[in-house]
Amino acid sequence: MTGPGPRRHGNTGRKPKHALVFTDVERVVQFICNYAEEFGIPQPAAPRGRDDTTPIYLHSGTTKMNIYKLYKASCQEAGVRFVEKSTSRSIWSACIPHIKVASTRDDVCATCEKLQRKIWI
Repeated sequence: MTGPGPRRHGNTGRKPKHALVFTDVERVVQFICNYAEEFGIPQPAAPRGRDDTTPIYLHSGTTKMNIYKLYKASCQEAGVRFVEKSTSRSIWSACIPHIKVASTRDDVCATCEKLQRKIWI
């Protein structure tokens, strides 16, 4: 009667159950900020020529994967939904880029800094 038409998907107009929700993003950002507040090393000023927030460096021994594992364990312990690794990384880079994991070159204690200055002088 109406003739052939385009196929319609069965979930048309509905959000999938695994879609990202604002509370999930908020939970990831809050966890990383709390971790950085506890273990991070805030820098005294923003990089030259930028008016952004000052960077916070995490110890070079930590990795984003280790922090993700801690986040996932805390979510499972609390019984709330958690996001996957790639999503947490994209949220980290989009929402809180000023929190960074320090490279081994940046992660130097005060004693090492003094010895390094003596070498270069």
